[in-house]
Amino acid sequence: MRAASGLIERKVGLDTEKYGGYNKSTASYFLLIKYIEAGKKPKQDVMFVPIDLMESERIMDNEIYAKDYVRNAIAQIIGKPRDVVQEVSFPLGMRKIKVNTLLTFDGFEATLASKSNGGKTLVFGSMMPLFVDDKKESYIKRLESFAKKKKQNNSLLVDEVYDKITKEENRELFLFLTKKVKEMPYCLIFGSQLQVLHDKENEFENLKLEQQVETLLNVLSIFKTGRTTGCDLKALGGAGQAGIFTESSKLSNWKKSYKDVRIVDISAAGLHRKISQNLLELL
Repeated sequence: MRAASGLIERKVGLDTEKYGGYNKSTASYFLLIKYIEAGKKPKQDVMFVPIDLMESERIMDNEIYAKDYVRNAIAQIIGKPRDVVQEVSFPLGMRKIKVNTLLTFDGFEATLASKSNGGKTLVFGSMMPLFVDDKKESYIKRLESFAKKKKQNNSLLVDEVYDKITKEENRELFLFLTKKVKEMPYCLIFGSQLQVLHDKENEFENLKLEQQVETLLNVLSIFKTGRTTGCDLKALGGAGQAGIFTESSKLSNWKKSYKDVRIVDISAAGLHRKISQNLLELL
């Protein structure tokens, strides 16, 4: 950002009012931290703590500084005084958990994409692709082709003969997709967010053909690997940003939904996989 007060320094000692700076911090990687939250009933927890880009090297070089840094970070994330965060330790050592690290949630594979809400929330990208038969794949391509043309001409209407898009085939694809989000593994992650899709067959059929095409492509985007943005389901009475995979940075909250969460390391060629212990066992 241009020169202003209240920014994050580009480098230590560079006055932001003279040299400009960053308007928000960027997570270079994450560390897994075990700590005790003091109180009448002390609570033990494990958290993915984002490490700011400008602090990343110093933290790797100095474990004492690293402990002090993560204590401050955890206190800020949980909204408590620093003294509440006690007995900080590194259950995986000083291992950098990099952006796009692959994790499995009871078998559902997803990559750690970013932090949100000041580090309280982690955003993941699904790595579970949707497989369809050749007939559906061909039909989806026709939907995409029409959508591309409509972007150039918003007044364009579906020509059932020329575009080979029909309400009958739209309905068939819609039922297929809504069935998929109810099944494993997708229901494990997106179940509550996509509840709006359940029993919406009549609402979908009442949409115009052009609206049906847009809605189907929106639902299909849920299954796109690596996606971290939501899809628009307002036409069916849902949210404008549905199907985002987020979790709390605190593993105690994960235990409410999952039984087994692991980090998966894959070799560059994809031939070897190394799977960590169940992270929930660290609690």
